[in-house]
Amino acid sequence: MNANEYSNLRIRKDTQRKLKLVAALSEESMLDVLDRLVSQELERLQREGTRHHAALYKDQD
Repeated sequence: MNANEYSNLRIRKDTQRKLKLVAALSEESMLDVLDRLVSQELERLQREGTRHHAALYKDQD
């Protein structure tokens, strides 16, 4: 990957330890774990937001 595709990120030491453990247990790089978990959370929030908006729309009927 191109160096311009990266950014520095400060995380708590405890979070770093957990990330390192998840990476080791899943046999992924820490970067891949972080990317996967953030993507999963974004998808979950988007689905939740879609359901929330659908419920609001339904209540207006």
